[in-house]
Amino acid sequence: KSVEFEGERFPDVCIILSNHNNKKGPVVYEMNLPIHHITWGAHQMLGSYKDRFLYLRDVFYMQKNGVKKFKATLRAGFEAIFSVYFYRGIKVLPTYPDARFRKTLRYSLQVLESGAAVSLYPEDSNEGYFDEMTHFFSGFVMLAQKYYKKTGIDVPVFPMYWGRKKNKIVVGKPL
Repeated sequence: KSVEFEGERFPDVCIILSNHNNKKGPVVYEMNLPIHHITWGAHQMLGSYKDRFLYLRDVFYMQKNGVKKFKATLRAGFEAIFSVYFYRGIKVLPTYPDARFRKTLRYSLQVLESGAAVSLYPEDSNEGYFDEMTHFFSGFVMLAQKYYKKTGIDVPVFPMYWGRKKNKIVVGKPL
């Protein structure tokens, strides 16, 4: 995959915002980005087998991808066995929709302070994954604000997009 920068290249410390593009996006980014980064991901995928299975079946396959329950159950049952190792391998930091989100912010600050980047998928994918994102969650803004408050450094935020058809990653100018 080619990576095209519309502006400057990634500094070591930055926040990268990208589309998830269903299952493929995180894999494509992990294998092709020229920077060490830690990725935010669903906390259930780092939990027990049951947590992973239920998230994969009910949320990922049925809710977000519209797969029927029987097929979703088969896929989730198999994938839940190995997915935790994949998530650990691509260095996923768990995110939470409740007060535990503070942990995500704390760990993310540690990542940035250690000289690495944080990547995340801010799109609201509750209704599925779309080529054009319709709504964003604001967690990345909170991370940038906390980093600034703690260090006095305005961390660059890079928008990024991977399109399957052109099979190209485009990195926008930092904000």
